[in-house]
Amino acid sequence: MTPLPPLLLESLDALSDPVILIDQRKTIIHFNKAASEAWSALAMGAPLSFTLRAPDLVEAIEEVLADRMRECEGIFSERHPVERDFSFRIRGFQDQESVSTRTAPAAIVIFRDLTEARRLESMRVDFVANASHELRTPLASLLGFIETLQGSARNDSQAQERSEEHTSELQSRQ
Repeated sequence: MTPLPPLLLESLDALSDPVILIDQRKTIIHFNKAASEAWSALAMGAPLSFTLRAPDLVEAIEEVLADRMRECEGIFSERHPVERDFSFRIRGFQDQESVSTRTAPAAIVIFRDLTEARRLESMRVDFVANASHELRTPLASLLGFIETLQGSARNDSQAQERSEEHTSELQSRQ
């Protein structure tokens, strides 16, 4: 395996997002601490597809390594051991002299965990739906009273009195 500069390794380890370096054979040559925490089964020298079984990710890596694309992005989900969503960005290294060595870094794969952001978005959508429902119910009652008072009860003093009593009752509940 081609040795990597210590400054590069320290820089990758300082990143909070998972990062994996792979060679031309899609074999892991380095991963940072965040990647190790995200996927404890990662192993140096093992094919990335042994740990991350994500067809879209593998296909994107193949596209970048075949030099059909210099960079590729995508999203994949894991369902085991817990449900998690990740975005990924793959960037190929264009230094053909170093890539000609099969064990030299050929691409970098950077991941971002979207799980928390998606959970928060789901909570926001649920909150808006619930708040909207809770607001619609009293508004519908008020609109009904208003329509009654403006329509058929316009000249009916008993109906107006009942509507006023009902409105006062609703106000006292708050």
